[in-house]
Amino acid sequence: ALPKGAEEGFTVRLVERGHQAPKATPGDVVVTVVTNNEPSSLGFRRHEGDGNHLRIDVEISLREALLGFTRQLPHMDGHTVRIARESMVTQPFHVEEIKGEGMRP
Repeated sequence: ALPKGAEEGFTVRLVERGHQAPKATPGDVVVTVVTNNEPSSLGFRRHEGDGNHLRIDVEISLREALLGFTRQLPHMDGHTVRIARESMVTQPFHVEEIKGEGMRP
């Protein structure tokens, strides 16, 4: 089994778990972790170069950008994360970092 939080390139060899045939020794199965940066079904994607960080792009209206907003976002592990930008202007391409809400090890 793969350990929780296995990093890119982690490999597990399952000795003699491959195809079985009469009078033949089964081969090994080799599993290597390969990650991608495609968004999950919730819109999250891992941040390149920083394994446990997550990123989600959130579209906001001009009104929200100028006056502020509050959103409830679903985390990949099922709990809800609240983000709030109240009484401040949000600039284009603003990045909001939320401590402690990355991938769980």
